[in-house]
Amino acid sequence: EPAADTQTSSNDSTAEAAAAAAGWDVYDSSMFVWNAYLTRPLRAAIQSGRWTVPLVHGYWEQRQVCVFGRALTLTLLARRSRHFAGTRFRKRGLSSQGFVANEVETEQIVDAGIDWATGQPLWSAMVQVRGSVPLFWSQQTTTLSPKPDILLQQFDPVYEKTGAHFSDMRRRYGDPVVALNLLRSKERRPREVLLRREYAVAVDLINAGLPAPQHIVYVPWDFSKHAKQPGANILLELAPIMTLCLDSSGIYVHGPASCSSCQPAIQARLGSRCGAAAAGDTAAAAAA
Repeated sequence: EPAADTQTSSNDSTAEAAAAAAGWDVYDSSMFVWNAYLTRPLRAAIQSGRWTVPLVHGYWEQRQVCVFGRALTLTLLARRSRHFAGTRFRKRGLSSQGFVANEVETEQIVDAGIDWATGQPLWSAMVQVRGSVPLFWSQQTTTLSPKPDILLQQFDPVYEKTGAHFSDMRRRYGDPVVALNLLRSKERRPREVLLRREYAVAVDLINAGLPAPQHIVYVPWDFSKHAKQPGANILLELAPIMTLCLDSSGIYVHGPASCSSCQPAIQARLGSRCGAAAAGDTAAAAAA
């Protein structure tokens, strides 16, 4: 039986490698390929994914900026998940698989050019995700009320699917997960306040069953309250929260300091420059 299990595992690995080579894995494993279902019959018929083009629903923009005389290229990429997507009011909350409604992954990339010593590109990148509040809730659409009531549905009293959502976030991006809650903290007629309270209870219950390094960092911040203050500068007020997020999660950096294979090239380049300078000094001394 162990030999059979080994053979089955080997066959599965071979099948996965073949699927990856045929270009299938990008369709079946990615949550951002919107035509995975429509292209499945064609890919199955020709046993390849190379004759179809993966479609992504998102946004892209690139700009050139200059900071203290240094030219930078800023790139913004956003892509929307195909799971549990829909129009406003009709898709809210969480699905039975743990996917939140209308999830969008946004990546900011900063390109600082090429390092002179190694010829390596200097890049940094950070990722943030927005989505519906990961609870079972909905809104009843009506033409009589521009703000439909929020209905909390007690399908998951122990928040199992909410926990599954955060587990998927940790699998995709690592620890810690920082959850920024922008819902209102005070309303005349409780709507968002209900979600805010339930969300906090859910995070507390989930954290109680996790080791400290995996705890969700929950940050409630009433966006509407801060935006209504006279002379409010939202970006300035969000700076401490952004600092907390970046200090907790870090950012991706590609450069000589993060590239171990670049160090020999750096030393060689610096050595050649020092050698050239020493030769120049010797020639100058001889001429004198």
